[in-house]
Amino acid sequence: MNKVRTYFIIILNSLVLFLSIDYFFGAKLFNFDPVNLNQDFRLQHKIFSHTLKPDYEGTAAWGNQLYKVCTNSLGFKSYCGDTSKLNTEYDLVFIGDSFTEAIGMNFEDSFVGFVSQSFSELTVGNMGVSSYSPSIYLAKVKHYLNKGLSMKHLIVYIDISDVQDEVTRVFENDIVKNESLITSDKPNLSEEFNILSLKKFLYEQLPASYFLLRTLRNFILSKFDPESYHFDYERSSWTFNADSKGYGEIGVNGAVERAITNMQILSNFLNERNIQLSIAVYPWPGQLLHETGESLQVRIWRDFCIKRCAMFIESFTSFNKVKNQLSARKTIENYFFKGDIHFNRDGNKVLAQDFINSFEEYQKGI
Repeated sequence: MNKVRTYFIIILNSLVLFLSIDYFFGAKLFNFDPVNLNQDFRLQHKIFSHTLKPDYEGTAAWGNQLYKVCTNSLGFKSYCGDTSKLNTEYDLVFIGDSFTEAIGMNFEDSFVGFVSQSFSELTVGNMGVSSYSPSIYLAKVKHYLNKGLSMKHLIVYIDISDVQDEVTRVFENDIVKNESLITSDKPNLSEEFNILSLKKFLYEQLPASYFLLRTLRNFILSKFDPESYHFDYERSSWTFNADSKGYGEIGVNGAVERAITNMQILSNFLNERNIQLSIAVYPWPGQLLHETGESLQVRIWRDFCIKRCAMFIESFTSFNKVKNQLSARKTIENYFFKGDIHFNRDGNKVLAQDFINSFEEYQKGI
């Protein structure tokens, strides 16, 4: 009994000592930068739902990744210290969701950043923000063009999740309105706030403990497949399962039609202003794991692009080539963040190279 008590006291004293050192010296010892865990650089917008704070510079966290978030005066993700902050004339503008925003990535490590570096003679803008979809692409592009923004070519990176996102959105009178057509299994706002508050407290007051706990958590989770890799994961399974749940009364087909309709309106709007439209698509881990043959995502948007698009870029072929050489699992391991649906730096390089190849061919034909 005395031995147990002695061990307990040693452990307790060691813990108190560790927490004390962490509290008083953790940030200095580990040279931690302040991190925006609350991501309050994300703002609501009355026209197109949400956007990024203009002229912002800071460090944010995504999963196990710390990354720099910098925006220009329009709230477009950009290089930190971007000298073209007041620019309103763009040669190329990209729009999409979190993949195009490149969540978890510095701008220069994202595919838009790589494209910008490859075509330094062109002015490149990135309108992409997490959770965007065709109704928001339409509303945001119309809003900025009506405000005087100039662009020669819009490239829309349409995500797998865009179809489900369109279920909850309606484009009316140039504004995106939300509809509660599907239920959500997300925790309520008070639970999310409490979790964020705890994370923020740990990071600011006990940074070493925060990273230790996060590393332990990620190690445990790495032993299991995330839900997004499962065959029946509703956000991505619609391309190979027409009965996929989570699409409300309109179902998968109705959601696809809503996405196509909004992209048709956007195409017509751009055509009236002599602005070129291109569309790009890419796989999620679920597509690499579960699809056989050509993806429905590719067929839908390739058909849409006939007579509408300057370019149709699909990165399914590039990733499937790697998959055929290595395996689906190895491809996911090499090109995606661990346990996540988002591309890492190498995955972004693949997207960039596919765009660069297509754009160079397009330029030859101009």
